[in-house]
Amino acid sequence: WFFKSCFTYPCAVAVGPCTMIDANALIWQLRELKCPQEFVWCILLVIWTYPVGENQWDYLEFFAGVGNLTRCARECGMRAIRFDILDHEKPQNRKSNFMDLNSPSGFALAIVSLLQAKLCDFSAHFALKCASFCVMNVGTSKRTACSSTGFTEYESVRCSNKLAIRTIFLVFLTTCLGGAWSLEQPDGSTLEFLPAFRTMLQSLFDIGGIRAVTKVKWYMRHYGAPTPKRHYGYANSSKVNLLDKGKLHAHQRLPKDQRVRTADAYTDARGVKRYKGNANLRPTQIYPMPFARRLIGLLDGMKASARGCPEVPASESLAEAETVPATEDELRESMHLVDQKSDGVIEPKDGSSSAAPTPDPTSNAKAPVVTLSGRKVPFGLTLRQFNLRRAAKERIRRMVAPKAKRKDLQVPQYVKDEWENGDRDSLADMLTFHNFDKEVFLNEVLIMVRKKKTFQLVIDEGWHSEAELKELGWSQQKINGAKTQCLSLGDTHTRRNSYDGEMEYWVTLRETAKRTEESSYEEQHRKRMKADEDPKSSLGKDFGGLESQEKRDAEVKAKGVERPALTKYLQTKESLKKFLQSMVSKSGKLRSLVRDLKKTYCDSATKGCLTTLEQDITEVDKHYDACNTAWAKGEVEDFGNEEWYKLAEKAMKDATYACAKATANETKIRNSKKYYDKKSGSDQPDDAKPPKTPKGKARRDDTSKKDKKEKKEKKDKHKTKH
Repeated sequence: WFFKSCFTYPCAVAVGPCTMIDANALIWQLRELKCPQEFVWCILLVIWTYPVGENQWDYLEFFAGVGNLTRCARECGMRAIRFDILDHEKPQNRKSNFMDLNSPSGFALAIVSLLQAKLCDFSAHFALKCASFCVMNVGTSKRTACSSTGFTEYESVRCSNKLAIRTIFLVFLTTCLGGAWSLEQPDGSTLEFLPAFRTMLQSLFDIGGIRAVTKVKWYMRHYGAPTPKRHYGYANSSKVNLLDKGKLHAHQRLPKDQRVRTADAYTDARGVKRYKGNANLRPTQIYPMPFARRLIGLLDGMKASARGCPEVPASESLAEAETVPATEDELRESMHLVDQKSDGVIEPKDGSSSAAPTPDPTSNAKAPVVTLSGRKVPFGLTLRQFNLRRAAKERIRRMVAPKAKRKDLQVPQYVKDEWENGDRDSLADMLTFHNFDKEVFLNEVLIMVRKKKTFQLVIDEGWHSEAELKELGWSQQKINGAKTQCLSLGDTHTRRNSYDGEMEYWVTLRETAKRTEESSYEEQHRKRMKADEDPKSSLGKDFGGLESQEKRDAEVKAKGVERPALTKYLQTKESLKKFLQSMVSKSGKLRSLVRDLKKTYCDSATKGCLTTLEQDITEVDKHYDACNTAWAKGEVEDFGNEEWYKLAEKAMKDATYACAKATANETKIRNSKKYYDKKSGSDQPDDAKPPKTPKGKARRDDTSKKDKKEKKEKKDKHKTKH
């Protein structure tokens, strides 16, 4: 109901004087990624409320800190913008800080800035604040892999969870706008186990395939940092793997006297050795300039290989969706109300009925028009869209006009032919889409013409039986290898002959330069074509094998060449392994607390606590068994099955909530048990541990005083004798 209501309301808006954001398509993409409807409402309210302006940003850095990435991007000629709470101090008379993503104005500004980025040609980096997710804060936040939400009774934990979820929303928006994004965290951060983050990964994997999101780890020491500090990052492009420079070898480490210590050790009141961060810890969050230059240098490749953006279908319902007028007057015009009197009564200009007849856009007659502000505008367009199309047509007409003196301004002949014989409205819309950029427009026209003229499939492959392969001169070893490969690829490469029932295999006889592959090339631009312009629609049923050939190629690519690459299955395997280890540790802590309560405190004071802890232990053990079952199933299926992937993700998500509840109860009981009555004879402090025995002391204590005295007498006698 929610998304249907969004589509029925006019939803396309002009963003600046030249480019437009198709909000209908944006809503459809957000729905495909399973974004919450509240976030979609926020985007629509921002679009309808604020003047978004022109698309101008090439790079956006969130949680920028000192902003080394932004500085390097600007050095490379990019238009970059940075966001950090340190960039603005909230005045006392204001309730919101526009540089704080947790504030309404800050979240709205982030949305506006992403909408102002260059569509399908920008990048965004999110270096989420890690204070609450890192290992050093576990004592306060109580975050672990199996309890990534932490102890939500603390304000700092709730704020960090809110900040993480809003960052995930911005990642969704970046993906739908066609941008490349990257997210960085220090190694040991529990952000990747957050249920909202796992849900985001699963949504992107469902749309972009098993390689839609790439995880990479690297050492900052490789980029000149004073400490080795391990980091991990996620991105919607496999090019981010180039950040990893391998292992950190001994010769790459600093000498011991030059190493920077980021933590100090101390002993607490119970004699337990603990650590706390010192003044050298915070500067490690600053990106070294070599790392910033490296990441900025990868942006072009990341933008070209970005994945996860849902492809908008060329359906009539979406292509012909009404548009959102930018002003109140255009809203009235879109309702076919053509005149407005000073008293506020709206009447038609010719005095007839106020509701203009709704034309049928699907009829074969000439395109229907409506009158807006005294002008005849094609049905389905606002006045602003119509004016932009007229301006684009005039620009193209000047382009193709013959030039007597300035020969360098002449456009190629294929553009002139397309203008004379093709669809002028499509050319005008294309120029508007590219922000009236002549060079990009000419390249796009060339792509469109080539797609119309060259669509062929020349492959020397076919169905052959074993006997036919022998007739072709194939050796038995070669035939056996072909059979093994076809059988491993499934039904797409094997069949039985319909005449004699003999087994046949789809075999590549030879690979030559005659073979042309344009499926990925066409897919990249298909969303800019109308449904009736699809080249495949005019080929007829005789070319139905093209889809089968594409399916076979995709099967080979998925099971063959790209198999060793890091996929979503391997990422989930790594996460599940850490998750199981964390659950074992959590269960051990709960059982240790139960033993301490039973041994040290009165039964009357701990009865309710013990019942709660035992229930939590039972629940954690149940979810541990579910996760362990998922791991065992993954081992049987080589961690490469979609059913196993969904089972593992669901098991981790369910276990996270159970462990978070157990963590909250454990923390509350540990904080309040100092007020419980102790059993008689139990004077040990809470959580007291027996003191550690120094080395060698146990051996010395075993020697009695008598043995020492006898040993001393023998030694004296020996001296007297000599």
